[in-house]
Amino acid sequence: MVRYVLLLVIATGLSFQGFSQKNDVPEFGIGAAGIYDFQTKGLGAEMRGDFHIKENFSIVPEVSYYFPSNPIHELYAGVSLHYLFPIFKSWSFYLSASALYNDWFNAVEYSNGTKKPSNFAPEGGIGIVRSHGCLRPFIENRYDTKWKEANLRVGVLWFFKSCKCFRKADCPAYK
Repeated sequence: MVRYVLLLVIATGLSFQGFSQKNDVPEFGIGAAGIYDFQTKGLGAEMRGDFHIKENFSIVPEVSYYFPSNPIHELYAGVSLHYLFPIFKSWSFYLSASALYNDWFNAVEYSNGTKKPSNFAPEGGIGIVRSHGCLRPFIENRYDTKWKEANLRVGVLWFFKSCKCFRKADCPAYK
């Protein structure tokens, strides 16, 4: 599990490599989500980063883990690209395309060795996210084209630089 969290940290660091000047650093945040897989009726958890490299475009490195108590015990790690469409004053609809590594821990139990435990799993999806402020809740529905499974993710992102202070004296930006 530690190696996958390290993968997320490395992917996050690589996302910043293309930004050389201080003014070019994108808006970024980190977050967590709960996941429900409709086909396996499995529960999981996710950690993700979110880097807005353009106004309507985000790179989202992520790690998702489905618990051993589920019928399918697995882990996904990779990156998603989100294209955002503002729909309300502070909410955006988005399309998601993901390239993920899948580590299926109990593959032998369910496939008698006919399925590989390590796989590439592309996913596509749609979501809605609060597009302003420090805490940004989101809900996302995805479809895994490798395993033909749909899953729902509900979570929150924390964008550090977007937190507002009640008084200027309390804000680290003004110290």
